[in-house]
Amino acid sequence: KGSATIGTHKRCHKLVLTQCQTSDKIEPEGHEATGRLKLDIEHHFAKETFLSPTFCEHDGTLLLGVYHQGYRCKSCDITVHKDCREKVSSTCGVDMLSLSIIMSQ
Repeated sequence: KGSATIGTHKRCHKLVLTQCQTSDKIEPEGHEATGRLKLDIEHHFAKETFLSPTFCEHDGTLLLGVYHQGYRCKSCDITVHKDCREKVSSTCGVDMLSLSIIMSQ
């Protein structure tokens, strides 16, 4: 139906904690899904000039340009392209590696 907006390494795709959602799978308002963990902590991005080569933490590509190459979250320091700001998951400050290890146990 739609296109996925989450980027993962080939070796990490089995550790992804979220599942693709379509409009027919969304819970009605007022109903809580049981057994699911919901993380919805928004990032607070600000334009940033990087003095050394820096990579987008969403798609893994190099941030290009001389100044204002990308955006950095004020809270958790994640760096992303302008276009990736809306695509990155809302998990500000969450250590996803530790969370995936805990969830797999």
